[in-house]
Amino acid sequence: MEVRDFNALPEDDAAAPDAAPDVVVDAKPDVTPPPAHYCAGLVPKPKFCDDFDDGDLTNDWTASAAAAGSVFELDTATSTSAPASFHAIAMPEMAAAPNNVLLRTTMFGAVNHGKLSFSTLLPTVTFTQGAIAIARFHITLDDSYTLYLRGPDAAGNIPTLEENVGGTITEHMLTALPPVGAWTRVTVDLDLAGGKASVSFDAVKALDAATITVVAGSEATVRIGAIVDGPNDKVEAHFDDVIVDF
Repeated sequence: MEVRDFNALPEDDAAAPDAAPDVVVDAKPDVTPPPAHYCAGLVPKPKFCDDFDDGDLTNDWTASAAAAGSVFELDTATSTSAPASFHAIAMPEMAAAPNNVLLRTTMFGAVNHGKLSFSTLLPTVTFTQGAIAIARFHITLDDSYTLYLRGPDAAGNIPTLEENVGGTITEHMLTALPPVGAWTRVTVDLDLAGGKASVSFDAVKALDAATITVVAGSEATVRIGAIVDGPNDKVEAHFDDVIVDF
């Protein structure tokens, strides 16, 4: 169930009064500053960014959900920007029911061109059962785009970007899946004013300017994680450096 949820070093540049003229006093020891976190280094700033590096998994998000027995955690063993990433596991489930492990953020405003990007690490991208997505972008309360690795039964279980706008569902088949066992940058680009949608996995275009409904979005509600309808296989994923812009 979803719940709506440096330290400046002291400066002392003056030599001691009785210091010999040929003695240099270095009051500023060499210090290597900590690396900037991913989000802090972005220019210009996007509407939303989370690199999971502040030690709190949910504080930047509006809500979260984790089915009983699932894994929903910060993982400091692997990331694209140290020290942490979001680790989600939806366990196998035999029931025909939602089995989600996800984070959600909601931002209101005119959405004419929405863009979601994140890094993901997937142990597998092929499944024998379940409708299995890793991201969903709502542009209104009712209208959405869902990135399926294995689509619903009614859509033939193909990897797809599912458009659900005005009550009409259109499946945009992906021509590629993310690689297994390697961090990959995923981008979902929704040009709502121009009526085009693209999906890329690093430099690989899995969906290239597919025609979508021209519509004015009124919000950006984004979910990332294991978005699953059972019965399903185990679904595991890591996520890092999530950006939402519009």
